[in-house]
Amino acid sequence: MDERSEAGDPQDPTSTSSTDGAWASHSSNILAALTAGALLIGTVMYRLLEDWGWVDSLYFSVISLIGAYLNEVMKRRAKRAAGRRSEL
Repeated sequence: MDERSEAGDPQDPTSTSSTDGAWASHSSNILAALTAGALLIGTVMYRLLEDWGWVDSLYFSVISLIGAYLNEVMKRRAKRAAGRRSEL
């Protein structure tokens, strides 16, 4: 390896700069914080508005987030499959 690729040369598409690793670390922390925040807010709201227990509220918050995620994943898969079919 030459010194340019180790230093994260912007002209070399195969090099990895030090900021890529930092962004990956921060993005996973941000995602974890947003997920925890959504679960916390959802749990408290279900507890207050529906007068459910804490466990039931947390369970429904988790199921709601998983359902929303799976809905998005299935939409993307359907678009990709439709695109492949139209290429044939």
